[in-house]
Amino acid sequence: MKKLILIFLISLILIGAYYRKNDPRTFVIQHGATSINPVGIASGATLVSYGIGVALEYSNSVTDIACANYRLPQYVDISEPLSIRIAFTSDTNTGNVLWRVAYLITDYNDDMSASGTDVDNAVTVSTTADGYVGALFTLPTPSSTDKVVQVRLSRIGGDALDTNTGNVYMIGMSLVGKRFKCDL
Repeated sequence: MKKLILIFLISLILIGAYYRKNDPRTFVIQHGATSINPVGIASGATLVSYGIGVALEYSNSVTDIACANYRLPQYVDISEPLSIRIAFTSDTNTGNVLWRVAYLITDYNDDMSASGTDVDNAVTVSTTADGYVGALFTLPTPSSTDKVVQVRLSRIGGDALDTNTGNVYMIGMSLVGKRFKCDL
């Protein structure tokens, strides 16, 4: 179990390092699949053993969801947009997966029950079954009072744009943004 945790942590570090090598101001806040398991949600994605770790399984032909909450760091640059990045695989090697990110960017005392804004992205799966694919969803710039980003990730399996006939496995989800410029 300790090896599994170590391998998972190393993979999170490497994903973050990928962003930072291109721009040292980039920050990445990551969630592994276990931390966004939607317990108690009727159409929730299923937590499954996958490879040497775990993933959230999204079935074809239905809408499955997972949720995450991110606290914005104090050093977030509010002049730059945020984005959500997901890592996933599919057990088949053809077609598109229609992902929908619903997001709500708020302050602590704002209405957290609002429905949020949807962003759709039809992503082509890897030509290798179970091959890694990344997808990016651009969000707006936060305001100076925003402190929380709520995210609901859905696979819209019944939509005509979702042509993948297999199950999809979401390995992780990250909030990506920019730090303030700091001239010393």
